[in-house]
Amino acid sequence: MLTVAVEPNLDWWFKVARAQHHLDELKAEFRRWVNADGVAPFTIVKELDRQADRGTFTFRIGAMKPGPEWGLLLGDAVQNLRDSLDHLAWYLVSIGSSHGTLTDSELRRVAFPIAPYAGWYTPQRLTTFLPGVHPDFIKVVDSVQPHIQGSGFTLGWLSHLSNENKHRTIPTTVTQSFQKEVGHHAAWQRDFDVDAIQVCAVPGFRVIGPQTRIAEATGIIKGLDPDVQMEFEFSISIAFENGRWIEQDFLMMFGTVVSVLNRCQELLPAWRTNKPLLVQRLTDLMRRPMIERTARDGLDAASPMVAEVTVRA
Repeated sequence: MLTVAVEPNLDWWFKVARAQHHLDELKAEFRRWVNADGVAPFTIVKELDRQADRGTFTFRIGAMKPGPEWGLLLGDAVQNLRDSLDHLAWYLVSIGSSHGTLTDSELRRVAFPIAPYAGWYTPQRLTTFLPGVHPDFIKVVDSVQPHIQGSGFTLGWLSHLSNENKHRTIPTTVTQSFQKEVGHHAAWQRDFDVDAIQVCAVPGFRVIGPQTRIAEATGIIKGLDPDVQMEFEFSISIAFENGRWIEQDFLMMFGTVVSVLNRCQELLPAWRTNKPLLVQRLTDLMRRPMIERTARDGLDAASPMVAEVTVRA
């Protein structure tokens, strides 16, 4: 028979802190990818479309390859965040009515359930994943399921990413942000007079890669060898393969997980009967080097996963 502790060691916060650590590493890798001068680690290519005495230069992204470590670090962050919920589930079962009666096989199935769809979330499955857990805790689990309208959908995305990470590296890409105005100007012209520059913008963020159009410069052709050099300044960030911004999604997942941990922690019998001791233990825990902030502080947003870059072509 497997044994479990009755008094909480609050180790789920170690997992949350470890998720933060890996996300910080991902930010550092991104900053290394974009060098200290703010010059984008990709090229811009251009082509001229002639129409009599007028022409249009189209500027596109050239070669670009996201950092190979991004998906690995992201997977580690996701997995630790997911694991924190399973650590909580294990403890809740250890103080539940079924503890001491469960077989090794039953204990190995203990986990924090995240329903892929509404019909999956049945009393039978709850009994399998959280046998003997008090109804007060089950209400918290119910409230954050993906099929419940509200913030619960973030756990569905966390579960998807966790499952994907088990089988392959989570694919990442780069997005261009148009939430901030794109700076642009014609740095140099030859046999060409620019009279209009149009940035190929869409609202919010868009995935960028080889052949993504950045801008068009139209003007009058004045000689045999027209050319124009453009300079662009815009924001880029790391995104999931589908274009969802990693940092924004992680903030939402982090917030939901921390809320679940805090809500369940406040309901723990040991927390209610011996709160001063456990609060002191949590305070001491947060002082350890690996844990950089308390659960109340949330995910560090002071160093966003966004870089301002300058590209010239």
